[in-house]
Amino acid sequence: MAILDALGHMNLAHTFITLLEGALIICLIVQMIFSWILRGDENRFSRFFTNVTGPMLRPLERVIPPVYLGSLPVSIAFLVLWWAIIMAAALLSQALPPGW
Repeated sequence: MAILDALGHMNLAHTFITLLEGALIICLIVQMIFSWILRGDENRFSRFFTNVTGPMLRPLERVIPPVYLGSLPVSIAFLVLWWAIIMAAALLSQALPPGW
């Protein structure tokens, strides 16, 4: 029982949500930078970030098309997704009981 009590005080679910939120935002930022530098999925590294962020970002980009500043595409959908990830993580963290 001491192990279960110790695990209960570690806030594992809250920590997992925070780590997942951070990882998704980092993937989103790296994907945005790659979209400016590389034109397509030229290597495995950029393909990985496209595969992680694409299922979340593509539906938003269909509704909110990117705005071009010169030849540089700026995605408003990127900002909407960033906000949605932060809000979802905050709501999940608040919904969990303390100590989870």
